[in-house]
Amino acid sequence: MKTIALCMDTYCPLAGNPSLKLLESYWAGHLATGTLGTSKYVPTMSYQDALAASRVDETHAASGMNMTSGNTTSGEHLHMRLKSRQHDGHGSSSSSDMQVFDVSSPLPVTVGGKVVLNVTSFVDPETWQMGYNYMYDFEANEAGHSTTTWVDGLKND
Repeated sequence: MKTIALCMDTYCPLAGNPSLKLLESYWAGHLATGTLGTSKYVPTMSYQDALAASRVDETHAASGMNMTSGNTTSGEHLHMRLKSRQHDGHGSSSSSDMQVFDVSSPLPVTVGGKVVLNVTSFVDPETWQMGYNYMYDFEANEAGHSTTTWVDGLKND
């Protein structure tokens, strides 16, 4: 949860800057349940608490302290760049059309996949960008479905 809170706090201001109320609503309705969301399951930690705890972990990582045991780590600082989605009027983008933001964290980078995430980690910009582009395009396509549909064999525009 701390990794997700840190990801939201890092990238959401760069990608539309949703309100804190919207972030908290997403956290409460989707974090424990996935895409569809339900009030049946709730996260065990609030967004604000998870974010505060992730910032503590970042401070420990920056000072070279292991987040779980207090042991010294390399303290290596991770510096990354973020590519922001830019449309050229045809729904595609190229690397030359990308706006670049600088984001950094001393935390380890998430590896994704099916690896267990047992420490607060930083979502790298490339992974985040691929996820953002996928969700952005998915939502755009879903919105388009409602304007061009077939009803009983007749096209409905």
